[in-house]
Amino acid sequence: RPVNDLDDVRTAMSTLKDIRENEIHIDNSLSPVEESYAMLNKFGIQVAREEAERVDTFRYAWQKLLSLSSNVQNHLTEIQPKFRATLEKNVGEFKEESDTFFDDYANR
Repeated sequence: RPVNDLDDVRTAMSTLKDIRENEIHIDNSLSPVEESYAMLNKFGIQVAREEAERVDTFRYAWQKLLSLSSNVQNHLTEIQPKFRATLEKNVGEFKEESDTFFDDYANR
């Protein structure tokens, strides 16, 4: 999903944080599953074809997700100055509007 505003930035950063927090756990979980299925295959124990294919694609899908997250992080780094400038402008406008509001309120 494209990053068009600060809400999109927030969503992307939250997702990247979730991936980072779970990366070690997922990496450590994949190997035992892959090894178990390799052992089942080695000893000729039949496993549902769909299940075996899913296990075979786990590592690839995980690496693809990590690559995508890296691309998103790089993209966020590239667009950061634009959003920072917009945020600073909006905060300045908000401060001016609040000051005006407080002045108006105090004078009533």
